[in-house]
Amino acid sequence: MEESKKSIIKGSVILFIAIVILFSVSYFIGMKNKKPVASNKPFKVAEISHTEVVKKETVPTVPKTPGKDELRGLINVNDGQKVAYLTFDDGPSPNITPEILDILKREDVKATFFIIGKNAERNPELLMREKNEGHTIGMHSYTHEPAIIYKNPEAYLKDLEECSAAMTKAVGEDGYDKWLIRFPEGSGIVKNKPGFREAIAAAGYHYVDWNALDGDAEHSRMETPQYLMSRFTSTIGEQHHVVILMHDAATKKSTADTLLQFIKYLKDKGFIFKTIPKFQT
Repeated sequence: MEESKKSIIKGSVILFIAIVILFSVSYFIGMKNKKPVASNKPFKVAEISHTEVVKKETVPTVPKTPGKDELRGLINVNDGQKVAYLTFDDGPSPNITPEILDILKREDVKATFFIIGKNAERNPELLMREKNEGHTIGMHSYTHEPAIIYKNPEAYLKDLEECSAAMTKAVGEDGYDKWLIRFPEGSGIVKNKPGFREAIAAAGYHYVDWNALDGDAEHSRMETPQYLMSRFTSTIGEQHHVVILMHDAATKKSTADTLLQFIKYLKDKGFIFKTIPKFQT
């Protein structure tokens, strides 16, 4: 009896194994002979839309609203570049401006000059040279006398009109940007003077301050090349877009003497040079 039970169990196991083997072989043969069915749906490659690409790139823009400080549009840029805008106020002067222009020409660097109208009348040939050598020219003031021009907005606008007339006579209307200005002593001087920003906005002017400088108008007895270089590097710091204030007035010999060092420093740091763009109103 015991032997019979063992035989039955053994037979059942063998039968089960045989069924499993038979099923597996049939399935394998069926899959091998099965033909693939083509899909009507096209294969999609991962794509990046044009909109997504633009979002990843920061396109530098310059504000075009009169009466605004255009500095923000020049320095608040995330374009992966290091850009330096060299700017010179108070010229042209017969002893310093030519030396500065010579250095800029040798180094293939363009700059922006903010002109005093009276100096343009005295040295029109230097203004013409700035134009012919590809620099940007804006207006600073006709007299550069804060006590007079900042009496009221009308006095400042009158001063700018006189400056514009002097510059037009020197280089023609297309020789300078008649809408680009820099306040003498910076726009901070009119911060608490009502009506000034509104007046220049109504007249169509754009103004540009600075976010770095060489210190050549801080302490006359300290304006050595060493001091200027120290102020130049410390105010630039880790910034990637800098509008640098310097002067080419007749007394700024140290600026001319140090300019080549400034340019080499910026080039070594990977900066490129641009001029402040023209503004159209």
